[in-house]
Amino acid sequence: MAENSHSKLVAEPRVYRFSAADDKLPGKNRLVELLLDQNDTQPVAIEKESDVLLDGKGLVQSRYRMTSPALSQLCSVLAPGLVQTVQSLAGMRKRTKDHPSETYSVKRAISLLNDMIRGRFSLLERGYRFILDRRNRRIEGVVGPKYRFLSNLEMYQRADAFVGQVGSGVFFEAALTGRRLQLRYKNVARAFALPTPTSRMEPYFGGWHFSNSELGDCCVKGSAILFRQWSGTMAIQPYDTETKLVHIQGRKFEDKLRDVFATVQTRVAKIPECELQLRRLSATPLRLGGEKTEYEQRCSEIETALKKGGTSVRVAGDALTRAIVHGSYRAETITVGRVMTATEVYSPHALKAIGTRTAFDVYNALGYLARQYQPDHQEAIEQIAFKLLTNQISLE
Repeated sequence: MAENSHSKLVAEPRVYRFSAADDKLPGKNRLVELLLDQNDTQPVAIEKESDVLLDGKGLVQSRYRMTSPALSQLCSVLAPGLVQTVQSLAGMRKRTKDHPSETYSVKRAISLLNDMIRGRFSLLERGYRFILDRRNRRIEGVVGPKYRFLSNLEMYQRADAFVGQVGSGVFFEAALTGRRLQLRYKNVARAFALPTPTSRMEPYFGGWHFSNSELGDCCVKGSAILFRQWSGTMAIQPYDTETKLVHIQGRKFEDKLRDVFATVQTRVAKIPECELQLRRLSATPLRLGGEKTEYEQRCSEIETALKKGGTSVRVAGDALTRAIVHGSYRAETITVGRVMTATEVYSPHALKAIGTRTAFDVYNALGYLARQYQPDHQEAIEQIAFKLLTNQISLE
């Protein structure tokens, strides 16, 4: 058994999700409760070695446990590649047959990290600070002297007030991954509606997306969202320089934050223009009918286009498979609850249905798949869906 194998070097960030549709305590209320619980968090200056050194239990100042992001940020200041070494030695990284259990030791990982802290403490004296949660006894991050702290509670309060002032928006959902907050609000006023295969009209809505990290590992961000009512899926407009704000101290930080909010509002107001884009996708056939060779070649072309647009190999393949099997509406599903066999895919009945699939089906498949991933990855896939919507990714 590895030495001190049951000792805990870091605390892993938890993922919390909140929805307006929660049955018990409304998601918005639960979110506020958690943000209030975390609000005893502030940047605290690192002044001496003993502020940083770990004891035998992996605690700093015999009280605070580092999170994995804090360990990563601390190690990045001390030496390139140090975090991978510490994680490997402590058994935090994937174990392999080449490294038997007796080669892992939290005690030796702590010793190595303390040696680096002592040997290179002068680097930390340059104004570095802990992001310290005193109430929950956590060191959440390590940030530099120019970092401008914006608490997630303050970010939520600003976003909530802003959406209330500029439109008829309501809280829709949120996610909190460690100290990274993602907020989504939905406009109750319908943006437009599109006809379905059953001649019913499906409503679409615009909305607001905001995110913040208290650790300085990403910017304050904002974006416009397109909501599809019946599936609950979303597409998010990708960020750009006008909708991102780096956490850097300065008198202009407040002005720039207001500019980000104002830019997002301008883009939310343009969401009704997405109707024409969705109609274009619906009129863009995937051209998947035909013989087996043609079918497979065309599948490969579509997956390649998605990968060039930023998806992983897995997401590209899964999105195309879902578009083929399920289309965009329940009545278009070819099989239910299982994977189609090769024989079924190439059957005349299936090929006839598959031949009707369009880029709109891939768009909806991306939104569906995004909901199955962790918040950061979900957001990235939803941005790819928006790129497909706006023809930044072409499946023609």
